[in-house]
Amino acid sequence: MSFWPLLICGVFTAAGGLLLKRGLFPGQGRTRPCCRRCGHDLTGVVSARCPECGSTLALNGIIQLPRRRSAAHTAAGAGCLLLPAFMVALAVGGVDFYRFMPAGWLLNNLSPSYPAAAARAWAELERRDRLGRLSYAQRLRLTDLCLEERADPARPNINAGMVAYLDRCYRAGLMSQAQEERLFQQLLNELRPSDQPVSPRAWAEIDRRDRADDASGLTEAQRAMVIDQCLKEQGGGGAHPVAGQMIEFLGRQWLQGRLTSAQSGAFWNQMVDVDLRVRPRVVLGDPVPIEITYAARNPSSLALWMEYTVEDWTLDNRPFHQRLTANGSLRGIGSGGSTPASIRIDSPGGHEIRALCRVTVYSGPVADRDRSRAERVVTIPLIGRTDLLASEPPGYVKRLHNPNLAKAVGDSIRPSGFPVGPQCSLSIEVLGPPVNVAFEVVARFGGKEQPVGMLVAAAGGRENRTWLTPLPDPSAPP
Repeated sequence: MSFWPLLICGVFTAAGGLLLKRGLFPGQGRTRPCCRRCGHDLTGVVSARCPECGSTLALNGIIQLPRRRSAAHTAAGAGCLLLPAFMVALAVGGVDFYRFMPAGWLLNNLSPSYPAAAARAWAELERRDRLGRLSYAQRLRLTDLCLEERADPARPNINAGMVAYLDRCYRAGLMSQAQEERLFQQLLNELRPSDQPVSPRAWAEIDRRDRADDASGLTEAQRAMVIDQCLKEQGGGGAHPVAGQMIEFLGRQWLQGRLTSAQSGAFWNQMVDVDLRVRPRVVLGDPVPIEITYAARNPSSLALWMEYTVEDWTLDNRPFHQRLTANGSLRGIGSGGSTPASIRIDSPGGHEIRALCRVTVYSGPVADRDRSRAERVVTIPLIGRTDLLASEPPGYVKRLHNPNLAKAVGDSIRPSGFPVGPQCSLSIEVLGPPVNVAFEVVARFGGKEQPVGMLVAAAGGRENRTWLTPLPDPSAPP
């Protein structure tokens, strides 16, 4: 038994025992004052006459008689013992006495301090709810308890039945307006990365509500809050476990014209993240490797591609000429690419490199400006730093010039490529090179070179990378 049934049994057993003892065993040697003439019990009487027969209670008018057994006390004691005897019989006989408990007792038993009792109480409450035996007030109180359980961060894996109950009440319109808002805020809060264990479940419910065309759907205010939360995730890099689904949600809202002007601007401005990577340490005299990388944060359901141009370069606030241009398809979170290059720096010490990247996002066939529409143009400032060393430190990785290794290095590099529509899928495998290798990958189409990316492999190791690069002319061979 749980705490409350045990307490009830204990109280009724103690009370029944005391009443039985008083009724059956009034006590040895204990007497009561009585009238000598009629035998009336004078306990508590302060009058000089007997209230029964009216005789004068002189000194010899009162006699002491032994106490008698009380049938009333005996009956009351036996009645008190019936309840605990019934509960013990149910427990011993395997009968679920929770079915006989009032709903108020069951609601009190949902305390997490007694998980076994809470589980049995919940099972009985759920049974009564499905049979329609809970009143409106009882259902509201049960909903409040389930919301409290759901909101407790110490119990992220709450009773699945409670989640289903809340969902059932929401869809049936059995919650108060305050409870509906409370449940929605819990769902929205669970989309934060700190709540990763429950985020997929919360997102599934929000996505269902967005698609619903009945009263259980999102209100305009709620949808706006979800959009803002998804925009924060898009701008944060997409590390959330349901980041892809959240960004697909943004794409659906944009197509349906539900984004405000500010939300639409943020959606497109955060579509692509561009970064400048510079090797942090280089020996004076060697070229400084740089790389422009981009990562997509767009809905894969939208046919998009991008083109970027990096120019307006400065080295320590002094301009120099360098221009990098590339394009690529945007296939959702996880897709991206890079453009490698290098610059010359003639003085040792720390240096700062800056540039401006002009990104144009198109909707339409990849690399086909004539049939594409420019959706957004964004200018992104880039910054990188490097340290030129006057001499080589121990363990420094440097370029190796050894013609005797050229054939072995060349044999370890195995390229392959084939066209895919207006694009080319290019794969490079490096298998067991004799030394550490790093090289830029360039594709040549009809005599024109197209930068693809960079690959690095350790001596004796294996590396394999695949790029999808647009073809300037779909009819040209790769």
